[in-house]
Amino acid sequence: MPTILSLPTELIEETALYVACSTLEGRPNSIRSFRLTCKAINNVFLHSNAIYRSIFKLKFSHSAVARRSFEPTSKEYRQLLQLYDDSLQFIEERRGFDGMEPVDADHMSTEEVLWVLAFMCLDDDGANTLQLNAVGAYEWIHELVIRRLYDGAGDNGGWPLDNCKNSLALWILWSLSTKERILSESEDVSETIVKLILPFVSIPFRYAMAFAPPNHFSLPLISQSGDFSDANTRIPFRTRQTHLLSVLTPHGPFPIYRSTDPIWNQVYFTRRVEITWPLITTGAKLLFFVRRERYMLAMDPSLPRDRADAIQRGMIGPTQADVIEINRNILGGPNNKDGGTKFPDSVASAGPDGVDEWSQASRQYDADWYRLRLCADLKFRRGDVYTLGSLTGLWAGRMLVAQNPNPNEPNGHPVPLPADFDELTLSITNRPMYMRLQEFVSYTGEDVIPSGARGPQPSSSYEDAEGDEEDDDDDADDLPVPEINEQGLHEEFDQGLRNAYFPDTVTTDSFKNTYDGASVRVNCGGKEYVYHKLGGPQHDPESCMDCEMREKQAMPVWSEEGHPADVVPLPPCTGVQDVIVTGSTDDRHGQAWNHYSYYGRVRHWDGMIGILRIPRDRSLGNWFFYGYIVGGKNFVGNWKMTHDDPGMPTVEGAFCLSKVTEE
Repeated sequence: MPTILSLPTELIEETALYVACSTLEGRPNSIRSFRLTCKAINNVFLHSNAIYRSIFKLKFSHSAVARRSFEPTSKEYRQLLQLYDDSLQFIEERRGFDGMEPVDADHMSTEEVLWVLAFMCLDDDGANTLQLNAVGAYEWIHELVIRRLYDGAGDNGGWPLDNCKNSLALWILWSLSTKERILSESEDVSETIVKLILPFVSIPFRYAMAFAPPNHFSLPLISQSGDFSDANTRIPFRTRQTHLLSVLTPHGPFPIYRSTDPIWNQVYFTRRVEITWPLITTGAKLLFFVRRERYMLAMDPSLPRDRADAIQRGMIGPTQADVIEINRNILGGPNNKDGGTKFPDSVASAGPDGVDEWSQASRQYDADWYRLRLCADLKFRRGDVYTLGSLTGLWAGRMLVAQNPNPNEPNGHPVPLPADFDELTLSITNRPMYMRLQEFVSYTGEDVIPSGARGPQPSSSYEDAEGDEEDDDDDADDLPVPEINEQGLHEEFDQGLRNAYFPDTVTTDSFKNTYDGASVRVNCGGKEYVYHKLGGPQHDPESCMDCEMREKQAMPVWSEEGHPADVVPLPPCTGVQDVIVTGSTDDRHGQAWNHYSYYGRVRHWDGMIGILRIPRDRSLGNWFFYGYIVGGKNFVGNWKMTHDDPGMPTVEGAFCLSKVTEE
């Protein structure tokens, strides 16, 4: 009598696929029961990796890894399927799945699970979110943040730690957030989370707000040593092999240089990849702003109805129409086409054949992925981590402003985290913010506007793109370092932050559009530089230095543990060597919230955007905005008052904007 064993192996594998994926959502754990049917069936699974590849591609997102790094083998899909399933099982057991009592899962550590979930979020085209939702990952990470974010704070003056576990937890919580989840969150829980993350949002002299301090524009750093202990009261702050000039504050050295220690070799599709954890401050800001955007600005009935009414009454400032507009620009608006803080994409469609991932939503996270892979060490420059064209358009959102000096003055006495540390104590309010920006680029071979630094600047080419990480620190002190005098070190330290990285001679009048509107001419020091809108002159791969460096990428080698060794991937070469931006407030926004002009640059090393805001009313002072575009949607960062010494702590505040979809 024929049995299932009479079928060809291919049909047995096909049967196993339907058993494992009888439902799209949920772990493929039914495959274990099928394997235990008999020894012969089990042998099919022992000798076939193809079935695991098919299960993985039906259950989980898979396009991102091939686009960013490599094409996994069937064996690698099999091993990653097991890792994903173990992680989902961990969450189920910790939460108490299907009415079972929660158990203390010990087959993985919490940190290992957080890394797996972080990879799943970065790679997600829809299917990963389905599986994470099926096991209650959002509820688990939500509870973890509330209960464990302050682990170790008792030994840190009460301040929460900027470490791997906390950073990943906040980023996963953000990645799984939806408008429905935030709006349904109770006010008490929402306020609890806001208070927990407030230090990361509001204390820029304790927690890093960028992958490298914003006083630097040209990276990697030239200097790796310098003994200037009495240079303008600064001290050498040692970050592994790099001595950088920082001042001591009660919260630690400032500016804050992220240590190269948080470079983790994680197994990703069986390969050891070097990756750093994301900025905890950026994740905290996103979580903060979505909870504050639950509340609209109050309407003052005495305000003019609209601009015409204001003119008739001889009044300036916001009107009721302006307040209505800013209240529409929260959480992306009703149709996700307005400004404010926009949520990550949710699953668009799921049918019997799986999630339709043709749109490859994970592309929005490509720049974030490359930033984590490439921007851990200030000594190397490897590739573009900015999506060209991202800045062009109308941006709208909110910024935080402290009405009174911060009670934790950066130059005051060391103090623990105050028990009453909240927005009221800090006198934090939020203000509407608009900016209309236009991006321009310079291609390889064209003249580039120098930075505001007066000293030596690094070459524009990549340095040792094959992955030049140090094996050990044992001989670090014996390595030769470039000679650099005190003046050179200071010039490298201050690269023109107060003028958005342009030389001091550049002003708003220096930018003139060409007659056809396709380019901008920038007058700088008596020389004219031409930058183009995207779609203009293209680079020649044959003569492009960056393309040449990509061809020199080393082939993968194998580590002692049997994993393919990590080769740092470079994003596709665009031929763009510099990105600048100009802009202003639209007239109606200026009439309501003050008129401003903008210009700035994108830091090539990590895609950090630096923009100077110049008010028409010069008594308001210039403010410098710096940050990153996250998930392809939100421009998140800090503003700070410009200062003669960019390395000294000054007044700062967070902001979060997104682009308005215009017809």
